[in-house]
Amino acid sequence: MIDQIAAEVAKNESLGDYELHSLMTPSTGYDTVATKTLLTLVARQQRERVFVKISSSERLSHFLQEEAENLSTCRALGIQNIPQLLACGSIGGRYFMALKFVPWPRMHSRPSYLDAAMVKTKNWLAVLYDKTREQPVEAADLVRKAERYANPALEFFDLSDCLSMMERLAPRTAIPTFRVHGDFWHGNILVHGEEICVTDFAFSAPGEPPIDCIDLVCDYDPNILLDSRRLRKYSESLPFGNEDLPFFIAYSLIRKIGLKAKRRIELFEELVLRNLESSMDEISEVGVAKRVVRHYGSRLS
Repeated sequence: MIDQIAAEVAKNESLGDYELHSLMTPSTGYDTVATKTLLTLVARQQRERVFVKISSSERLSHFLQEEAENLSTCRALGIQNIPQLLACGSIGGRYFMALKFVPWPRMHSRPSYLDAAMVKTKNWLAVLYDKTREQPVEAADLVRKAERYANPALEFFDLSDCLSMMERLAPRTAIPTFRVHGDFWHGNILVHGEEICVTDFAFSAPGEPPIDCIDLVCDYDPNILLDSRRLRKYSESLPFGNEDLPFFIAYSLIRKIGLKAKRRIELFEELVLRNLESSMDEISEVGVAKRVVRHYGSRLS
């Protein structure tokens, strides 16, 4: 299969004759929807390094196909600083995507780096939202959407209090929606000097409130979400009024919990995961959601 993918890339990139070198990279956790391989195609005139993802099974192919479609949509809209999709398709029922390899390190993970992360990503998010603005929706629509996201996780987690808090804190005005990255944490942001490259569009979707900045804050230090004084420091980067923040924090957490749970369930059913319950325990947003409910919910009592 690797040989076929390499041939497709060589054809699309007009490489001519080439030598192929490959290096399998390990996959763990819910990212095992795909195997990952780094290819180097050495041609007479150039060397192309390619990052390849191949679906772990035919049934799991839709995850990669959705990611490829999301990436292609963003590229077509003129979103810069994202991976270049060199080839994609299905071979033997398993979907693959081949990306131009970006040899940059991940963004720093230490909590003190949050300020720098906000600065580095602010313009990228602004462009994403500017180019993908959609019709506003009512808060009740987002509550119903949160319920749909939560549904796969309800067998494992009680999210009723979080959903109830959303209902009680629903903004009275219409909410603007955009395409979001959907999994905006330091591990999906590569850095080279002042440049960034945002990767992994598996959870990207249109018609969402601009919640990526909440993802980023939660990744670096979820305690900030419970501290109004510290939250004010990032108010310019968070496109909501302070009084509406708890609603969007809850929505962001429920969305991520539901998407991660859905992925893990399918992996377990395909025998890729051995222990579903322990894998569910790794969804850190569940603990954050409980703390958010305790903190903001107490104000409604």
